[in-house]
Amino acid sequence: MKRIGVVMLVLFTGAALLWSGGTQESDDVITLEFFQQKREVVDLFDEIIARFEAQNPDIRIEQVHIADAGQVLTSRLASNDVPDVLTHWPNNVDYIEAALEGYFVDLSEDPAAEGALESIIESIRLSNGRNYAVPISINTQGVFYNKDLFAQHDLQIPQTWDEFIALCDQIQAMGETPLIFPDKDAWTIGQQLRMLLALDMDGYALIDAVKAGKADAADSQELKELAQKFIYLRTYGQQDPLGTSYDQGIFEFAKGNSFMFWQGIWAIPSINKANPELSYSMFALPAEHGRKTRVEYGVDLALVIGNKDQRTIDAARKFVSFVASPEIGQLYADTDGSPSALKGVTFNSDVSGPVVAYVQAGDSFRNIRHKYAPGGSSRSNTAIQQYIIDKDMDNFLNEMNMIFGRPQQ
Repeated sequence: MKRIGVVMLVLFTGAALLWSGGTQESDDVITLEFFQQKREVVDLFDEIIARFEAQNPDIRIEQVHIADAGQVLTSRLASNDVPDVLTHWPNNVDYIEAALEGYFVDLSEDPAAEGALESIIESIRLSNGRNYAVPISINTQGVFYNKDLFAQHDLQIPQTWDEFIALCDQIQAMGETPLIFPDKDAWTIGQQLRMLLALDMDGYALIDAVKAGKADAADSQELKELAQKFIYLRTYGQQDPLGTSYDQGIFEFAKGNSFMFWQGIWAIPSINKANPELSYSMFALPAEHGRKTRVEYGVDLALVIGNKDQRTIDAARKFVSFVASPEIGQLYADTDGSPSALKGVTFNSDVSGPVVAYVQAGDSFRNIRHKYAPGGSSRSNTAIQQYIIDKDMDNFLNEMNMIFGRPQQ
């Protein structure tokens, strides 16, 4: 078992010829490409794959993880080159389009999906009533905070937006950095945008109205205030947010160079790896405008089977079923720190527990990006990053119209 690059995939063509020969050892062993898009769990899946291969010597799994995986996958699907099995996000409109276009195996009544909770399956069922993914975990986002630094300076967890800003002012007055922003990686800003669209305003209603041609994003005062909030918050960040990558942001927080870090629970494995001794937890980002504080939720990681030949599909089913088993699901949940979407798995994370409690209590909203127009996720990332760079409100609002699916005039 090893990781490979996309360029190595051409070798699979030759391997396929050997499989059809009938006498070579390859007749008994099939190799699957596992296109794994979540960077934080590459090492975890190495361990899972090793366990699977030990129990299934006739199936080899090659984990592929590359930069810009989403763009690469889009290009591959456009040329009808679908991976054998892959990770995806069922809230992503690109996943929805690909599934409806037939690139993925329909798992609606498939035994491979039996390990997943029915309620989660229902939440990702598509407009045709079918399901094409096996959800493994649920995610949410909030504010990580350094427990030792908070205790050392007698700081309290904020319950309101005003308290949050007062906390940032207090930390900054001590000559310290309240927040770290990894704005070099546009997707990290895009995730904050999608959260605030539902937390601080009714983004669902605005998207529906724009999509129907009944509203213009440029007329939304709430959306303008939301954009300005991004600029304001960065006055509490480090000197060069746009020069700080996601990995650097994790390192800075893990080493105690910022008191807080607004990020998703998917960052937990990377933070733990950067500093295994760090004492930290999370709190929910308070809402503004008197709105109720809630947290975003969505399926963080799901397994999808490519619509390939039957032998490949059958082998992929075995791997997906293995990952979705209670034993492996528990390993994944304990390592990743995310609540499981699988039956028979308990949630044990002290770090993310405070924000997960909001999801469990129903004080949550679904990840809004499933409402975006096709390609909207990546476009929204670029739009909000560009606004932070140039502060061009008119351009940002025009981009949001396109992201929301405004009909062409």
